[in-house]
Amino acid sequence: MSWRLGIKTVYYVKLDNELKELSVSELHQLIEDQVIYGNSYVYETLSKQWMPLNELPVFKALGMSFPQTSEKQVPPERSPIKMKTQVGHVLTDQSSFVSDDTHLQDYVKVFQTQFDILLDKNLELVDENIKLKVSKNELITQNEVTKLDYESKYQKQSKEIDVLTNKIEDGEAHIQSLLAENKILHEKINSSHREVNLKLEHSFQEYKELEHTLKLKNDKIEELQVEIENLLSDLKKEHLDKEKLNAEVENLREKNKILEQDEKYIAGQDKIKTQYNQIIAKKNEKIHLLLQQNEKIKDKFSEESKQVKSQFEQYQFSLKAEQEKVKKLNVVVLEERKKAQELEKLLEDQKSLEKKIASDQSSPLRNDKSVGKVVEINNNAIWEVRGLESAQDKKFTFLELKDLILSKEVDNNTFVRQESKWWKKIKDCPEFKINYFTKTVAGETKVFIERQNIRIPTHFRVTLTTEKAEFTGLCINLSKGGCFIEVNEFNAYDLRAEDEVVLKSESELFIEKGFSLKALIKAVIPEERGLGLQFIELNDSQTQALEDQVSHFLDLLDEAA
Repeated sequence: MSWRLGIKTVYYVKLDNELKELSVSELHQLIEDQVIYGNSYVYETLSKQWMPLNELPVFKALGMSFPQTSEKQVPPERSPIKMKTQVGHVLTDQSSFVSDDTHLQDYVKVFQTQFDILLDKNLELVDENIKLKVSKNELITQNEVTKLDYESKYQKQSKEIDVLTNKIEDGEAHIQSLLAENKILHEKINSSHREVNLKLEHSFQEYKELEHTLKLKNDKIEELQVEIENLLSDLKKEHLDKEKLNAEVENLREKNKILEQDEKYIAGQDKIKTQYNQIIAKKNEKIHLLLQQNEKIKDKFSEESKQVKSQFEQYQFSLKAEQEKVKKLNVVVLEERKKAQELEKLLEDQKSLEKKIASDQSSPLRNDKSVGKVVEINNNAIWEVRGLESAQDKKFTFLELKDLILSKEVDNNTFVRQESKWWKKIKDCPEFKINYFTKTVAGETKVFIERQNIRIPTHFRVTLTTEKAEFTGLCINLSKGGCFIEVNEFNAYDLRAEDEVVLKSESELFIEKGFSLKALIKAVIPEERGLGLQFIELNDSQTQALEDQVSHFLDLLDEAA
């Protein structure tokens, strides 16, 4: 408290560069008028020191705190007039202090103000508490209603869930039934397909037989037509005979006129007439039979011809469809043959290049590795698989291991290795990441890959710089897409796949063009101390320099040849 042991506390504040003596009420009035702030410095005579307004014991005891200004406040260097009072004594200089009653009135006024503020706050809190109680009761009522509504909805949803569960079970049973029916139908369809294929083959065979039969019948029809023509020719001849006979009858009639009186002649004439009528009747009957037979033959072969023609048109349509399939197959075969021819040409070019390099032992361009676009992959049984129970102590070829991958007996995380080499995961082996093709050479299946860029043999020293260290090595081969480096002090920890490196060299390829190359490590081969690099961020001049290097090597090969 500011009133201790009979000592009246007076406060000093620096206003307008002057120290003013204030009572607690005057000090409070300045605070309300915002002349001084919570961080303004005030001199308290009791403690005999400058301190921030909010730190004054009189305000801290009442729990009062005032807003502060953003300006930095500094306590005055000069202290006010030192108080010459001691504990238990009354100040002698009455002109420097106010009376005890004035001090008490000041404290009462401050207390009354603070009490009014606290009372207002308390009333506000009471009103707020009443509102909270009303809200609480409303929430309790609402909670009860919500609870009842939730229980009703829960029961309803439980019933719906039970119904849905039953429907799901029925649906699952129905699905199982449909799956079984689908399986049966699938088997029936497969059986029907097989039957249709058999019928198609049988029908095609019948078509061949019908075609042969049609040919025989056409031959027979031609024979019948010849026979009919012969019959018609005979009829014409008989008609001529009939005319000749009529001429003879006329002649006989003439003679009959002469021999009317001769009975023998008359009797002979009757006999001739009878014979003539018999001959005519037989000829007419024979002609009628031939005409009937001709009509029957025409009707019979007309119907058969229609049926055969219909069947022939159907089989002709089927044959046309088969011919279209054959044409498509021929196109595919031609494309495959073309690819095979290109492959053979590439293989011949590859062998030719290797022979040229091997023949020139003194050439600085000689290299033991493959040169060209086609590279053979070793397909001998050199691969071992770890953890495969069905093939312990067994070695696989490249193609056999690819079949295991396709059949999912092994996956990309399975460890494999070649003879006397390190174990690696399949996904870390570059051989299984690239497209390949096979070709039978001398009865043996060979596996090849086709490089995008031709690699040329090289032999120059390089410097590799990574984020961690610097290495030296030897560039073994080079293309416009990348190169292969043998590193002198190989460190598998600092040289990892997908790390970026900067490649520099004293070779003419680099010195003349005045640039270094950025590359990514795509393959790390510890047993060969080798790195496969892929160039990145090449500009036009760098790309042209690499292409010129490859072209220059090919020109040297041509000259050597």
